[in-house]
Amino acid sequence: MHSRRPLVALLPIALAACSSGSSGSQNGPGLDGGTDSGGGDAFGGCSGSPSYVLPLTSFSPNGGTVLTITSDETILYLGAETGLFSLRVAGGSVTSIFGKLGTSTTSSTVQSFWFSGSNVLFINGQNYLSVPKTGGSPTTLASLPNAHGQAVTDGTTIYFVTNAFATGDGGVTMQYALSSIPVAGGTPKPILTFDGPPDQLILSGGSLYWIDAGNTLFGSGPLYTMPVTSSTPTKTGIQAMAGQLAADDTYLYYSSVGSAAPGPAMRVQKSDLTAVPMQVSNLGGQWLAVQGTELYGCVVDGGRYQAWKTPLTGGTATVLACAPSGTTAQGFGVDSNNVYMSVTQSSSRESGVVAVPR
Repeated sequence: MHSRRPLVALLPIALAACSSGSSGSQNGPGLDGGTDSGGGDAFGGCSGSPSYVLPLTSFSPNGGTVLTITSDETILYLGAETGLFSLRVAGGSVTSIFGKLGTSTTSSTVQSFWFSGSNVLFINGQNYLSVPKTGGSPTTLASLPNAHGQAVTDGTTIYFVTNAFATGDGGVTMQYALSSIPVAGGTPKPILTFDGPPDQLILSGGSLYWIDAGNTLFGSGPLYTMPVTSSTPTKTGIQAMAGQLAADDTYLYYSSVGSAAPGPAMRVQKSDLTAVPMQVSNLGGQWLAVQGTELYGCVVDGGRYQAWKTPLTGGTATVLACAPSGTTAQGFGVDSNNVYMSVTQSSSRESGVVAVPR
């Protein structure tokens, strides 16, 4: 799945939730994209030059990737294939919170995580854990052996996706389901089984949203929504490209369906998902994020990942910067000062983090 917003006592960590490995996306985050996004020459090149906050680093023997980025304005927190790490926004050495640089163990992969006081809570594919922000011995809050990596929280309950093999008339297939667990831990509660692989589960205003993009050629599909008090989802009339959903108090933001990559970014009222959507940007994004009065995104064009912004009220996107030549973007984050991209060098598979002023 293409694993993202001031800090509170318990915060979903993804400022611009980002993730990689989206089910069914053919040209999503982390893939070397060479197709045109449908934006043509609207991209207009890259005038900004991002600077490396974290130079290219081997997170595993095979390189490794950073899947999730967030910032508390002073510290960057990085969810990676080999664990959870931090470093200062100004740059410097990496601190291992969970896992270890240079190793490669699936059980250490961290995609979704949250703050709770001085601790970080996260699901690493096997367990729901708590560990001090500064690192240390993790505390297991629950065993979640089939957790898929996607998870969101409202501060009281965590909603997470599981996957497991199932046998039916069509043979052996992968079955995806939604469950919940109290933030304090305990016994998971099954909620529903998805029709197809869910893409970019988010939680906003007491409702869950996701895209079923698992069974189409270019990773697009219908948008679903469901109140957290329900177990019956509603299939909306909106078709969206696989990629990051974003939301504010009033609107839901998504990328429309392009020819082979995201089309223009759109918004629709959360209170009336049958309303006519409005185009917000001429560009779409594998990632989208709301920060202040602007929408931010990251999209690939001609093999280059480009970070852009546009007013929430709509307009032509301003391209802020491209990922460095020879790299692909794997994660995306925004704070009050900068836009961040985690990038992976195509040949060495080493990963780093670049920043460009908003």
